[in-house]
Amino acid sequence: MIEYHGDSFDKKRACVRIQPMKTFLTLAVLLGFFTGSVAFGYWIWTELGEVEMSHHGWIALTLGAVMTFLVGAGLMSLVFYSHRRGYDDRANRPED
Repeated sequence: MIEYHGDSFDKKRACVRIQPMKTFLTLAVLLGFFTGSVAFGYWIWTELGEVEMSHHGWIALTLGAVMTFLVGAGLMSLVFYSHRRGYDDRANRPED
């Protein structure tokens, strides 16, 4: 909601009012995606029937999930590190 004051509006005040709603909607959508993926995974798991996974299968599944998380976290930390050190600025600067 943007509040008008005479001929102009207070952009800072408008952004402050919109920000909590954007955060709420973003979290709601992400929670919906997460809930949907968990429900789909559970449905697939139960539809498979009497399929059993060996001890080695559980180890492989666990290691795969942990390593995927670690690679994602490592790449995100490199993105933040690069941004804070200014490497992105140097890469996007046109050559003079």
